Amino acid sequence: MLIRSITESADGLDTESASNLFDDVMNFAKYGFNKSHAAAYALIGYQTAWVRHRFPVEFYAALMSYCRRPEKRGMVKDDMTRHGVALLPPDVNRSRARFIPEMHAGHLAVRYGWCGIKGLPEDMGWLEEERSRGGPFVSLADFHARCRKRLNKDHFQLMAAMGAFASMVSVRARAAEALERLEANARRPGGGGAGLFGEEATPASETGEWSDLAEREFKAAGFYLSGHPLDSYMEVLAGQDTVLTRHQCRAAMRRKGEARLPGRMLCVLVRDVQMRSTKSGTQYMQVLVADRDEVFQVNCFQERAADPEEAREEMTEFREVLRQAKADGKPVILECDVSLSEDGERVWVNGNWAIPFEEFEGYMDVSGDTVVLRLVPPEGAADADHLAASLPKAEAVLSSARSEDPRRSLRVTLACGAARAEVPGRYAPRLARQLAVMGGIPGVTALQYEAAGTSTN
Repeated sequence: MLIRSITESADGLDTESASNLFDDVMNFAKYGFNKSHAAAYALIGYQTAWVRHRFPVEFYAALMSYCRRPEKRGMVKDDMTRHGVALLPPDVNRSRARFIPEMHAGHLAVRYGWCGIKGLPEDMGWLEEERSRGGPFVSLADFHARCRKRLNKDHFQLMAAMGAFASMVSVRARAAEALERLEANARRPGGGGAGLFGEEATPASETGEWSDLAEREFKAAGFYLSGHPLDSYMEVLAGQDTVLTRHQCRAAMRRKGEARLPGRMLCVLVRDVQMRSTKSGTQYMQVLVADRDEVFQVNCFQERAADPEEAREEMTEFREVLRQAKADGKPVILECDVSLSEDGERVWVNGNWAIPFEEFEGYMDVSGDTVVLRLVPPEGAADADHLAASLPKAEAVLSSARSEDPRRSLRVTLACGAARAEVPGRYAPRLARQLAVMGGIPGVTALQYEAAGTSTN
């Protein structure tokens, strides 16, 4: 109908031109933003920025309350820390259903809301009503007696893990244990909240704090509230930009307009390792990991190699590194390729290799300009001949570690006896596995650093 109207108007186009014009309009409609849409978002952006600048505590409280994804709350919490806004743990005598501003130690802070604890009933407004009606809770027994009809044992454990009873009992494990005894007493025929001889149940003083407190917090909140297990490791990595988080990779790809970042390094905790098979029968690892910002899945496929047995051995070694890290509860440095979806929202991570953090840490203190890899030639082979044969292999292995930044890159030199040869280009020190092992190059016996212009035989 539109094409007919165009062609039949007084200054109309021919049918073919009108059809082409209509196609152009349709194509533009697929991605074009109209002015009203852009103006509406600009206004919301301006209003949000104004509130964030003028009323940061109220802004953070609202943002934490309406974040649907726990990992987003974790990122907001980190931003609060950077801007000096404290996030107070939940408290049975202070918290409300949502996060609220609260005066603390002379400064406004954000008090954690019940909506931020996974597993609690959605409607927790009754708890505030109970406080208004019966007064503040004076003990664990008082809380249990007044709330046990609305909450169960699992709810008590979640609240204890988040520190909601710290105003009564400072050790969270003791609070959980006392509430468990109170619940057990109440379930006995004729039982109540008191102990066997009528005394009020109190925490056992000898009970220590949970060793896995951080993990219990994570289970309840979906992020680490008191402190992230990776914090101490990230402090070691501070001041360098070779080890990133998945969120930082996503931001870098969006900023640069790139769809893939190969050979990136992530510092992660391993949560689960499972072997899977594709429809064609190819085995791969599905690994659940957590970095400083979020929990995500990594797929690790067996490298295509001329020797299938060698590839299987590498995959087995890769799996054992991850499983050992999971058992020890210690992080690994994961070398991976990161890809971004067309809409810029979804991120895929394919793992290539992993090394324990302690091993990676040994390669961080680069005190020289050149990495020297010393080779031992096979029996009967001349030093110069073995060096010439190894050079192209070294260049191929190190190709994914090339760096254009002279401030954060190294030269790589192969040394075999008195013979020396520099691998063309400069390389980032982040791929410690390649630098230390030099896959496919036999006879690497030593790794050392040299200052520019020196030579050590």
